[in-house]
Amino acid sequence: MRFSSQRMRVQAFVLGTLAALLFPCMGMPQDKSVIEGDVYYGCGKPKSIAGYNLKWLGAQISLPSYVTIKRNGAVLFSDPNPSRWKPPYTSARYAATGNALLILTLGDDCVDIQEKRLFIVQEDSRVVHQPVWTSNWKDGFFLEDGVLTYWSEYFCQAEDKEKEAGKSYVYAFSKNKQSFERVDVDEAKYCGRPPTERFLRFRRFGPVANK
Repeated sequence: MRFSSQRMRVQAFVLGTLAALLFPCMGMPQDKSVIEGDVYYGCGKPKSIAGYNLKWLGAQISLPSYVTIKRNGAVLFSDPNPSRWKPPYTSARYAATGNALLILTLGDDCVDIQEKRLFIVQEDSRVVHQPVWTSNWKDGFFLEDGVLTYWSEYFCQAEDKEKEAGKSYVYAFSKNKQSFERVDVDEAKYCGRPPTERFLRFRRFGPVANK
């Protein structure tokens, strides 16, 4: 991932200085950042892997690239220009709910940019792709009366211009429309008691071979 090395050096110096001021009596966290020429690796040099694989409902689900999804070798979804997986900068996790497989991908520069995307692989091989609405906030997916629902802490913040006074909202998946729809709720329902304990747990894929 390419960024201005001068900018990154300045940010690394500032973060390191702040850490030293805030934690003078504790060991400094290990700095994994690497700068090679004009390339900055905020979380160290990436690993190059062959992809992710999973057995689901008797089928072989594979993610050979970021992002291509296959089922028993047949392509169900593919970006126009997929790229190699390079953890920790691009990675994927999964959760199974009934007859649907949820795949959550993450693109992260380990500085300030995150791109989260959800893919819902259904039993009939249809795939719904949904960019996740917020990043760098506490958020997650959970089941509300059997309906896949997304909540973010951001939806409770005054800075959210879409939020109405005394109200909040979530996004609920409509099987009929094959898309997520915004659902307005009373602020106290989720902001007073966030549904974090009900969040689905996305698991790591099994071992993969290096490229």
